[in-house]
Amino acid sequence: MLSPMVDIDNLTSDPIDVTLLDTVTGKTARGAKTAGSCSWAWAGGNFNCDCNRFYAFDIDAAEEPEGCESKRFLVVAASGTLSGFTVADMNNDYPLELCRKHPESMQGAARHNMMHWERIRKGLFKPNG
Repeated sequence: MLSPMVDIDNLTSDPIDVTLLDTVTGKTARGAKTAGSCSWAWAGGNFNCDCNRFYAFDIDAAEEPEGCESKRFLVVAASGTLSGFTVADMNNDYPLELCRKHPESMQGAARHNMMHWERIRKGLFKPNG
């Protein structure tokens, strides 16, 4: 569930600046500010999982994620034209336990979003199903 502040009618493809945290090493890196790295891409598109986020770090090919995983690289800051998306929205596919260990990854999370997120993680609610 995205932030209730997301402005669906005015989504933009303007690239945004993000800071990513490697939760294994503790290092941070700036995310790719390239065409397509807009707010909605970080919240639900190609940049919403480790298979694209790892490119911001100097990581050995052996550590490259296999497929679309969401368990290591969290967005901890974002600026630019966010269209109402929050940092928490950009980490919505990551385990809640991981995000709780790094509170900066939950910026902008409304209480009702967190309760909804908890129900999804516990299997009490299945989106699109």
